[in-house]
Amino acid sequence: MSEIENSYSTSALAETRNPSRISSEKLAYWYFRLNGFLTIENFVVHPDRGTQQCTDIDLLAVRFPHRAELLEVPMEDDKRLILEPQKIRIILAEVKIGRIELNKAWTNPSRKNIQRMLRAVGAIEQERVEDVSDEIYTNRWYEEPNYVISMCCLGRTKNQDLLKRYPKMPQLTWEEVLSFVHQRFKIYHQQKRQHGQWDKTGQTLWKYAKKYSGENEFCTNILEILKERNQP
Repeated sequence: MSEIENSYSTSALAETRNPSRISSEKLAYWYFRLNGFLTIENFVVHPDRGTQQCTDIDLLAVRFPHRAELLEVPMEDDKRLILEPQKIRIILAEVKIGRIELNKAWTNPSRKNIQRMLRAVGAIEQERVEDVSDEIYTNRWYEEPNYVISMCCLGRTKNQDLLKRYPKMPQLTWEEVLSFVHQRFKIYHQQKRQHGQWDKTGQTLWKYAKKYSGENEFCTNILEILKERNQP
């Protein structure tokens, strides 16, 4: 093992001994990353005037329709998330440690945060921003032939009220997220085993997936880490 690889291995081992560093936001980041999304964490929305930021998006994620990891037999991404694989996907992810909820900063049209987000991302022509924003505020989902822009919520339990009001908006529980992560690492162990560049959360998830070959054990232990982190 090289000196660099050894340093990463030592860092990952230390992380498993101090697992409270895993946050729900970082877990969401790795889920989107493993599904082929390009991501920006804590995407800040700035006001037109003043110095105080309007809000931030836990995770802004973009996935392109021709994404394929591996040339011969591409990895299969999570169908619970990739609802329109033939389209560009732009996702505003809301991350909660417990029950799924929507941040009021993204549900109040008078704040115009969706408009600011769309302008910052640049996927919509300026003259169409208001109409697209109205659609997202109403349905948490906007779709055209070439792309989809939507909210996506992650948390411990699903919100049935939000499911009824916004049936197209994806809701994913941590059990579903961890199930995918475990399967990805198990099925593609050979391809993923060289990962010295991964951050501490990625290293820790890998170590736990290797330690707990059973999906239920893996999920239970990572959920316990999230619970411990959330305790005062």
